[in-house]
Amino acid sequence: MDLSNNEFGWQMRIGTDRVEDYPVPLLVVDTGIIVRAIGTSPYPECKRVVDLCIDGKITPCITEPIIHEYELIINRKAVEEGVIFNQESHDLLAKFLARCLILTGYPINVPVQIEKDSSDYKFLIAQALAFEGTGRKCSIVSRDGHLLDLPHALEENIVRADYFLYLFTNGLLA
Repeated sequence: MDLSNNEFGWQMRIGTDRVEDYPVPLLVVDTGIIVRAIGTSPYPECKRVVDLCIDGKITPCITEPIIHEYELIINRKAVEEGVIFNQESHDLLAKFLARCLILTGYPINVPVQIEKDSSDYKFLIAQALAFEGTGRKCSIVSRDGHLLDLPHALEENIVRADYFLYLFTNGLLA
């Protein structure tokens, strides 16, 4: 995959200097949040998280597997619960991705395994890479029970969108 551009024209950025320039919370956004933020009839709390990323108030952290999953889902045109993707959805995703810190490699400290859905492991990898690359705590915002039900999920900052917004609004994030 070319790490410089995609079909929507967003630039991927690799490195941690961007994070130092913007001392804002780091966040890995699960695909379920993206789906409910950029599709038709968005969930308000999911849309708010993505808007905060687009506005530069939060730095979203992603890896290539997460990018591929986002693109796979949005190219379906429709998903569960009647969510439909249109050109506006593609534009919002492009704006979101333009703000992302792209993480590469594999973390030294491997996160706990997810037994029920190993496809969610990529979000834990991104969280670990963000911490190791920046020395700053990184949250995961999700609607997925496989992530939210992990032992110590709250202590590991794996939270639902509404709780993340509460933490953000009250200045409780690093």
